Amino acid sequence: MDNQADQRSLAKLITDLSRDAGTLLRQEFQLLKTELSDNVRHAGNGVIMVASGMILALSALLVLLMALVAWLSEVMPPALASLIVGLVVALVAYVMVKRGVDALKLKSLTPDRTARQVAEDRAVVRERI
Repeated sequence: MDNQADQRSLAKLITDLSRDAGTLLRQEFQLLKTELSDNVRHAGNGVIMVASGMILALSALLVLLMALVAWLSEVMPPALASLIVGLVVALVAYVMVKRGVDALKLKSLTPDRTARQVAEDRAVVRERI
């Protein structure tokens, strides 16, 4: 009689383990999808920053050209005035492009929360076995 109870207990444990593993797998997959979606959204923001930086870079070129023409008749030498305005706009463009490129790095796209959760789940399963 004791052997039959052990067999039923073992069968129930295996059934429960199978069901729980399936549930855990579905939950981990949902977490992965959510995290990847968030990371892709973050990468999209990086693309926007790069594009904004490129627009500012084009504006810097236009400002440099307009400043060169506008300052031709002013007190300051035209080359110096154009240089000052162009450098300021170029610096802003550089910072925006740099930030955008940093946001697009592959590390920012890795699903860290999912990896951490899987490691925790693995530890829990090992404790139970």
